Amino acid sequence: MNTFWIKIASGAIGVLIIIVVASMFMGGGENNPVQEPAESNSPPITGFYGQANHDMENFSVPDDSSAEDQPEITVPQPNQPSATTVQPVPPQPQPTEITIYVKQLGEMDKIEAERELNYAVPSLSIARLPMTSYGPMLESARRIINRWPDSIYAYQARRMIAEVPERFRQQFHITSEEMDTSMFRTPRAGTVPVQVKIEDR
Repeated sequence: MNTFWIKIASGAIGVLIIIVVASMFMGGGENNPVQEPAESNSPPITGFYGQANHDMENFSVPDDSSAEDQPEITVPQPNQPSATTVQPVPPQPQPTEITIYVKQLGEMDKIEAERELNYAVPSLSIARLPMTSYGPMLESARRIINRWPDSIYAYQARRMIAEVPERFRQQFHITSEEMDTSMFRTPRAGTVPVQVKIEDR
């Protein structure tokens, strides 16, 4: 009779040990947190939303306030355990900062030019999708160039026109003059220098 209870107790202890060992090897939840890979400063461009965000950053007009006047904000990073290995992210092309010379717009012209540019940039992102057209973006960019030819908005509009693939340029009658931004590299009467970031492709 005593051996029967000893067998049951030893069997229960054996099952308990198996459960503990199995839970350790199967990742017991809180003891083995899954580490997310460290975020890169410039994530790779993937999918429509990645391309749309890239376009918004690449073709946005810099704010009038100088970036040097604003304090740099640093975000503390959580301590990473040394046992975790993070996959390296391939380096992304870094934007180059250049100086261009543009004419300042009045308040009303600036509002209208921003409205046109804010329509053109998403239209460029949408035009890259299948069964869509570069037409809406080109109409908006051409309006900017015609109304405010020496402004920073015209500079960005010309850069966006240059993004249209070669196979569509003849269809939309895009000329090399529409894509030319060289005039913005030299000072002209009534212009002021502005720092912009461009990406070398």
